[in-house]
Amino acid sequence: MTQHTPGPWFQSGGAVWAELPPPDGVKNICDVVTNPLMPESDTQRANARLIAAAPEMLAILQVLVARHPKDCACLGGCDFRIARVLLAKIEGR
Repeated sequence: MTQHTPGPWFQSGGAVWAELPPPDGVKNICDVVTNPLMPESDTQRANARLIAAAPEMLAILQVLVARHPKDCACLGGCDFRIARVLLAKIEGR
């Protein structure tokens, strides 16, 4: 799997940025805008916040999945199976 740009990422308006160690500094991850000539909307800013949280969400998902046994006997099904599927999707498996 190709590695994503390391976090932390942060949102500024309709853009997502990463703070990288020197000499790289700040790097644009993406712009969540439909028209660069118009101000970004509340929805675009919300989308940017969600994208900016992706590295932290991935990290906690990896920790939670690693701590839960694959052969669990949870009653009524196990949400961790869904988490494992999501993690595989993120990792390109």
